Amino acid sequence: MAENLCEGNKMNEEIHLNLECTLKSLADAEREIGELKMVVGLMLAKLPTNEREAVINELRSWGFPEKANEFDQFVHPRPAR
Repeated sequence: MAENLCEGNKMNEEIHLNLECTLKSLADAEREIGELKMVVGLMLAKLPTNEREAVINELRSWGFPEKANEFDQFVHPRPAR
């Protein structure tokens, strides 16, 4: 699907998403964000290695170097501390 939505560094198709969550506190928001990051990371980890690398490179090229570094741990797992 991503290959249909992205061309180079620009979106070439408009899509509409309807996603909701109920937040009662900042802690709820933090938990929801953390869970979403884990879902994205686990989906990323399921891709073939070259596709995982491509996603990280795209994040950098789209101006999200911090997120690329954060999600890179799903591409290049680090030893437990």
